[in-house]
Amino acid sequence: MSLFLASLRGEKIDRFPVWLMRQAGRYMKDYRRLRSKVNTFLEFCSNVDLAVEVTLLPERVLGIDALILFSDILVPLLPLGVKVEFNPKPFLKSPPIEELKEFDPAKVDFVFETIRRVKEKSELPLIGFAGAPFTLGAYIVEGQTSREFLNIRKLYHSDRGKFHLLMEKLTKMTEEYLSAQISAGVDAV
Repeated sequence: MSLFLASLRGEKIDRFPVWLMRQAGRYMKDYRRLRSKVNTFLEFCSNVDLAVEVTLLPERVLGIDALILFSDILVPLLPLGVKVEFNPKPFLKSPPIEELKEFDPAKVDFVFETIRRVKEKSELPLIGFAGAPFTLGAYIVEGQTSREFLNIRKLYHSDRGKFHLLMEKLTKMTEEYLSAQISAGVDAV
């Protein structure tokens, strides 16, 4: 029985389960070795073999109680027509909000294939994730990371209709993306 899943169900457990956000990352020599095999971070996320290996690294190295899918919150924006680059920080070029395409999970099937393969190789629970619609909306409107979120706030105050359209599209996308992760085999989101 999984300590992590028992904890999520509110069952009595002997100790708290351990897992960490970014438990596989640059602090690991093996992560850096794998990262050096591709040119861009997006290639790293979309290369199923590498994403599986990175997702599994903490099981060997840290002895954690759950794995976290190796990906990025910006990945599900790709099917919407948003161009995403990492130089090294994220930079986005988005079509106008009205022209964002419908989310098509097949266009990011590498995420779901990564999930399926990780589940074949490990008995640990696998945690999936998605960015919150507001966070993703801020990236789309700002074009990059932001501390003040000036442009998304400006949009909210100046054009509520367009802001709500963006939030509706991103909420629908997030629901579909997380549902597809669950169908592929994640144990929690």
